Amino acid sequence: MPRSTPTRDRAGPRRRDRVPPAFRARPPQATLRWAASQLGSRRRVVAVRRLLGGSAAATHLLTIETSRGRRDRVVLRRFVGDWIANEPNAPADEARHLGIAARADVPTPELIAADLTGAATDVPALLLSRLPGRPNLQPRDLDAWLRQQAEALPAIHAVTGDDLAGVERYVPWIDLDALTPPRWTRAPEAWATVIALARGPRPSQSSNDGRHRFIHRDYHPMNVLWSRGRLTGVVDWTNARIGPPGIDVAWARQNLVVSHGVKVAERFRAHAEAALGREQHPVWDALGVVETLHHADIGSLSQWHDLGLTTLTKATVRRRFDAYARSIASRV
Repeated sequence: MPRSTPTRDRAGPRRRDRVPPAFRARPPQATLRWAASQLGSRRRVVAVRRLLGGSAAATHLLTIETSRGRRDRVVLRRFVGDWIANEPNAPADEARHLGIAARADVPTPELIAADLTGAATDVPALLLSRLPGRPNLQPRDLDAWLRQQAEALPAIHAVTGDDLAGVERYVPWIDLDALTPPRWTRAPEAWATVIALARGPRPSQSSNDGRHRFIHRDYHPMNVLWSRGRLTGVVDWTNARIGPPGIDVAWARQNLVVSHGVKVAERFRAHAEAALGREQHPVWDALGVVETLHHADIGSLSQWHDLGLTTLTKATVRRRFDAYARSIASRV
C-alpha cells in the first residue's frame, strides 16, 4: 500500500490530528448501566474499549457480564458533538436503516436497543450487535481488498421492501450553484469541468445507470470491517438513502483518493464496474468529489490518523484531489 511521506504543509509543520475529546471520552456510568440493562437484569459492564475511526458517533465496544460470569460483547454508538445538533434525526434514521440493511446479503449490525432522545443515556444512543473484524486501511492484498468492497455493493443495492418508501431520497449535501474551484487548487480548469459536470444533467432514472435503489450513501473503507483478509461487515448506516448506486462507488473512490491516491481509486472503479455490470458514469464521481471539497480544505484528518495513516497531511490530500479532478475531467 502506498504510504504518505512525512512532509511540511504550507500552513506549518506536520502534526497528527487528534480525535475530539467527546469521541475519546469513556461513556458515563449511567449510560453503561442502561446498556447493560438492555441485555437483561443483574448485568454490568466490565470492560469498555473505544473503537477507532468515525466522525458521526462515539463508538465503544462493551463487555457485559452476567451474575454467573457469562460475558457478551456489544457496540455502543453515542451521537455526540456538533454533528447531532445539525442532524437531530440521525439516531432514528440509523435505527430504521439497520432494519432495512439487515436484508442485504452482507453482514450488518443488529439493533439491540435505542435511546433516541438520550432520556436514559447522556446523549442519543444505539446499542448494536458486535461484528467480527475492524477497519483496515493497510491491507496485505490490495486488489482483494478493493474487489471485496466492490462486490458488497450489488447486495446492498438489491434490497427491496415496502419500508423503503420511508427512506429519504438522495440529494447532494452542498449547494451546487455556490460551488467554485477550491482556493488551494493548482488545477482550476479541471475543477471547473468537474463542477459543471456535477451541476449538469444526470442519467435518466429509467436507465440502468440512473435507476435509484437503496444505497449506503457513506460507503468507504472506514465503514467496512475486516478479519484475516475477508470482509466481515458494513457499518454506519445513518446516511442510507434511495438514490443512484454510482454515488456509493463515487464515495468509496474519493475516500480511496485520500488514503491511497488516484491509481488505487481507478483500480476500485474497475472492480466496481465488474461487480455492478456497468460503467461508472463520471457525473456520479463529480457529484461525490465536490461534496468533499471542504475536507480537502479545512477538514480534520483525525479519522485517518486514528486508523494508522499518521503521515497523511492536508497538502497531500489537496494534491491527490487535484489529480482526481483531472482524472474525472478527462472522462467527460
